[in-house]
Amino acid sequence: CLVLDGKVALVMDPSPVKARVGSDVLLTCLFEVGEHSIDLSYLGLSWSISGQKVAEFADRKRVYREGAELFEDQFRNGNASLLLTNVTVADEGKYTCYILYTPHEDKKDVTLKVQACPTMRIYPLKMIKNQNQTVFCEVVGYYPEPIAIKLLVRGQPIGKSQREPDGTYRLIEAFSFMPQEKDDGVEFGCEVQHESLENRTLERVIIQVVDKKQDGLQQTAVVVISILFTSLIVAGVMAALLHWYDRKKGEPCLFQLGHIQPGGGEVFDGTTRFFNFYPKEIEFKWRCGMQRLEEIPATSEIKVNPDKTYNATSTCRIPQHKLRETGVIIMVAIKHKSMMNPLYKDTTLKDPVFHQHLEVISEPQNWVVGQESTLICSIGGHFPETIQTKWVKRHKGKTTEIQEWSPAQPSKYKIQNVTPSKSKDGYLSLLITSLTFKPSVKEEEGAYFICKFIHEAENIHIEKKSARCSI
Repeated sequence: CLVLDGKVALVMDPSPVKARVGSDVLLTCLFEVGEHSIDLSYLGLSWSISGQKVAEFADRKRVYREGAELFEDQFRNGNASLLLTNVTVADEGKYTCYILYTPHEDKKDVTLKVQACPTMRIYPLKMIKNQNQTVFCEVVGYYPEPIAIKLLVRGQPIGKSQREPDGTYRLIEAFSFMPQEKDDGVEFGCEVQHESLENRTLERVIIQVVDKKQDGLQQTAVVVISILFTSLIVAGVMAALLHWYDRKKGEPCLFQLGHIQPGGGEVFDGTTRFFNFYPKEIEFKWRCGMQRLEEIPATSEIKVNPDKTYNATSTCRIPQHKLRETGVIIMVAIKHKSMMNPLYKDTTLKDPVFHQHLEVISEPQNWVVGQESTLICSIGGHFPETIQTKWVKRHKGKTTEIQEWSPAQPSKYKIQNVTPSKSKDGYLSLLITSLTFKPSVKEEEGAYFICKFIHEAENIHIEKKSARCSI
């Protein structure tokens, strides 16, 4: 919003600003001082979080948080934005941008909310017939803590989160039962809902039930587990054995819609990964659709690890038109020699990928004749950077498109568009537009203003209307 205090005016991001762990985030702070040019000898600025300085400028730039950056060459343009690189959980909090342009000053807060996407797996994939065993759904690396996990098929035990050293959380859901021969091929699913995920995510596996004599590795693991409670000496042996087994079968990461991004033209990319598997041969098959899932093209990249295991990344190519409907299912099947059955990962798109939302127009509490006033409107979501912004005035039954001031066409209205962050793919996540003018009874009394965002190619036509102007 825009804050006016004397001759200093600030424009900042709407709170909260959200950032993923490990990403870079730009906290916008744009200012005006009521002069045509800014004299840096009068300027002082600082960013702080909970009273602790992050960066400042007073004659020269000082940075107190590793990876923080101020753009000194932009100060004369009224840009005091702060860039935070490699965001961690510790960066979450309320940030204050303070501007001093002697003798005037102002400050404004913005809240940074940090998120980390969960990774989950279901194990084991093979169980011994007629022995009490447990199926686990392990979810790790997420932040903040609130999360909904549902272990599907025959039960929903309650688990408790554990805090990890990096500030993220870990949670394991478990279901114990005695598998019978009829349970061979039963499907287990683990459903996760978390604020860092755009949609509900479901991972499914097929459990194989075998006789005890058919699987020496499982038999050894069961024996070691039983001995654990009577002899701590073998604890290290069991840990090493289970680690080897886990590493052999691979550890798939969570597939999520957050990995879908523009891939150029009318195609979007979706990505999933599979870690620490051996041997190298692996197959990914992607499907997308609603009632009928159609196979879509994909490419895979495999890299070797220092321990001679492999990591794989698979990227599918999703036609843009398939992502415009609610309820679209995106699924990937992973086949590997270490798994008796394919591992299926899928998610359901609750909202179209191309979704934009408009904030309510911010307007002055009081309209005063001859006193400069500002209306602010913002659009968030995912939209092309070439989107058009328009302001329209409706007064006494007449609709007029407002033209911005220019030497060739003078106007009482000043329009300013601010893009706090810009993605490399040519799409924006936030655009702020403001309309500033000095109202008069003749031209503005009883009028209301409409903010429009238009992009014909993407079929974007959205608008917001202000309240009527009462001077």
